[in-house]
Amino acid sequence: MFVGVPTVPAADPPQKTEPERLKLWNLRAPNGDGTFEKAETWVTVHRPEKPNGTAVVICPGGGYGGLVTGAEGHGIATWLNAHGITGVVLEYRLPKGRSFVPLLDAQRAIRTVRANAKAWGIDPAKVGIIGFSAGGHLASTAGTHFDDGDPSRMTRSKR
Repeated sequence: MFVGVPTVPAADPPQKTEPERLKLWNLRAPNGDGTFEKAETWVTVHRPEKPNGTAVVICPGGGYGGLVTGAEGHGIATWLNAHGITGVVLEYRLPKGRSFVPLLDAQRAIRTVRANAKAWGIDPAKVGIIGFSAGGHLASTAGTHFDDGDPSRMTRSKR
């Protein structure tokens, strides 16, 4: 039996970062019809301990009448983190008869992830979107109704 003091210090365990909540639109958000509104729209970024370079924007369900961000948002982000995937929970605006409003938020969320890819350890070509119920509809719409952005915009998240 050997009794002594180890000569090599133990490595610190990986530290999970706290989720970061970011406002999606700084001042006013577009409504898709040329008008704008003040919006409380957010993304919460859940970064894994060991990122694999992939991120997924998560669109919670709620029947377009509310958002179920617990199980269908932050719970999914936690599960994705266990697989090395950055989960980004989108708190999108409810349409209230304006079908383009949630889509604009989803498009902005994807652009925000790509704009922050280097800082968050993400490959901008590995950004996906998933959703549940109304959020599933939103995710499929974002995947099939997209634009190339506006390359003349100053900030990457607006392009």
